[in-house]
Amino acid sequence: MERVRFQAGAIKFENPSSCLERESNFRKLDGDFEIQAKRENEFSGWVYSSAGNFTTSVFTKLKFENKVKLNKNGTEKEVEQNVKETKRVEIKDYNGDVVSTLRVERKYPLRIKSSSLPGATRNTSLVTTKLEQEVKEVEEDGNSKISLVNRLRSSGWMFALGEDVLSGAATTSQKYQLQGSVCYTRRLLANNGVIQTDTEGFLCQTATS
Repeated sequence: MERVRFQAGAIKFENPSSCLERESNFRKLDGDFEIQAKRENEFSGWVYSSAGNFTTSVFTKLKFENKVKLNKNGTEKEVEQNVKETKRVEIKDYNGDVVSTLRVERKYPLRIKSSSLPGATRNTSLVTTKLEQEVKEVEEDGNSKISLVNRLRSSGWMFALGEDVLSGAATTSQKYQLQGSVCYTRRLLANNGVIQTDTEGFLCQTATS
């Protein structure tokens, strides 16, 4: 078996640069709180082998936003969160020409809204909640592109007496779509914990549908 000899080393490494901001504004039980954060990182290194001398650079960026709102004496609550991650990989040869690239972008949006209303009788309340959550990923290498969307939407309500739940209902829908050289889509709908529909196919529409 022929031995493969190579040499490698680091060229550049930057410690992650971070930025964090907070802001809040409250009056009694109502108000909002917001936090934003960002982080960037960069690394590059080289490899010398019989295939040639190549330099690889990796760039990453992470952005985070979260906001919480309280209204109507704290009985209405809303959470909005966004996370975005970007990664870029670039390979160059000895002459500095780009021979390969890879770009990956991921997004994770989240929305939650909940409200509580007093019931018609003493110590009763009606609580409603809506939730929307997604995972979005896109990967490109210059020759091909792969995208993934996993979307979940749910809503429900419950009628309570004190801390005891008297009744309630919930509905959840989910869509999974993978699109690249082939395409796959699956949709689910559930009511009160029971699956009503479950369909799949190999024909994709736009990611926003």
